[in-house]
Amino acid sequence: MKNIMTRAWEIARDGQNKFGGKVSEYLSQALKMAWADNSVTKVSWENANGIEIEMSVEHVTERVVGVNEFTNEKITKNVDEMEVTQLVIGGEEVSTWNTRRVNGKLATGRVTFRGKKTTITIDLPKEINQKVWGKFDARQNKKQAIINQVNNERSNTQKAMDILACGA
Repeated sequence: MKNIMTRAWEIARDGQNKFGGKVSEYLSQALKMAWADNSVTKVSWENANGIEIEMSVEHVTERVVGVNEFTNEKITKNVDEMEVTQLVIGGEEVSTWNTRRVNGKLATGRVTFRGKKTTITIDLPKEINQKVWGKFDARQNKKQAIINQVNNERSNTQKAMDILACGA
């Protein structure tokens, strides 16, 4: 957290030097920028064919879902997602639009790669998968356990109510 605050003040001072005004006027946006810098995980590895793969993944907590037509303000929703923000395969940057992790593999949407329209599937090494998605997966598993527990309790309550309703 200390590194984020230090970086935020650096960004705010840069803004003040470039555009004038008070450092405090830039601090809010600078904090967002410093936090974003900190939340990106960059990894690289070589696949089985010896091709270097580089990937940047960001933990996203807010997503823009629309714009208010009257006030022109962004409409956002809270999310808890990991988003691939950069993917470079063999030195060539690939679009990350619709790129997702499925069963330990990284799958792109339809992209142009080396002059051809294609989809790309990349095996993620276990250590990369753990480094990038480990904490996220643990959080998601904890949430799912709570949901399962609530559903189970609801199911047991419903069974008791059914028993009472039939007069047993």
